[in-house]
Amino acid sequence: MTAVDMLRALTPNSGDVSAITLQALVDVAEDDFRAECCRDDIPAAAVSIIARMAAHRYGQMGAAGLQSESWSGASETYLTDYPEDLKRSMHRFRKVRLL
Repeated sequence: MTAVDMLRALTPNSGDVSAITLQALVDVAEDDFRAECCRDDIPAAAVSIIARMAAHRYGQMGAAGLQSESWSGASETYLTDYPEDLKRSMHRFRKVRLL
């Protein structure tokens, strides 16, 4: 299963989203993965992590730059980075960079 297929499965309300948008989200997630893990490649075992990263980005669409919002006593705060569980999942793929 490709990362785009997994992303579509993880975000059931993505039926109206174009394949180009989903692929762009996966591309951004792959770039973030490479940067975070200091890698030039993406291991096959990391496809599910890439899909979860893209799903996180999908959930943030439309909320770019919004840190918090309060209406009638109810407030919302949006994350600006990936959640800790995703970061921990990436650690096993991290390469050490020597200086």
